[in-house]
Amino acid sequence: MNRCPDKKNITQAQRFLLLIDHRDRQSGQWRESLWTAACRAQGWNKNDRDLRLQQFSLILRRPIESAQDIGYLTEFDAIKKQLLAWAQPANLDAQVEMENMPRTRLMTRILEFPASYIIRMLGSIRFRHLRGVDPDQLPSLEDLQTMSEKDLTDLRNTLCARNPKTVAVPEPEDDLVPF
Repeated sequence: MNRCPDKKNITQAQRFLLLIDHRDRQSGQWRESLWTAACRAQGWNKNDRDLRLQQFSLILRRPIESAQDIGYLTEFDAIKKQLLAWAQPANLDAQVEMENMPRTRLMTRILEFPASYIIRMLGSIRFRHLRGVDPDQLPSLEDLQTMSEKDLTDLRNTLCARNPKTVAVPEPEDDLVPF
């Protein structure tokens, strides 16, 4: 079983963020949903369910019949990104953050593993191409910043497929790594 699925389901808290106005438990402050904020900024009725489903369907590029049809983080990210753009068109930081969200999630998941395990994996044959012109250069965690999203996905999947507590990870010099 893949412990690092690409299509992770959204949580109830994420659905709340999109759709439910509520009082924050810790601060006691009233929290407006992203949908409500976008409706206010666009002059729409926040209670117009048909409008909401129509807009969400346009964002996802597929018809949805209920907010429960928003199932994956990629869909959540797309909707959140558009709602933030409607609600706060001048807030470029929020829009850039949402654009980088897939990379941020990959980095967060990768960094849950021990640093020594990540570095040894980066030193393996599978990731040798990342070291560029100097293949003898030792890998470091800073290398993660320059990796493409595809390479980060490959690294995350490789790390998740192997358990560092039970699998002996080969040293970077070992050219016989079976990945």
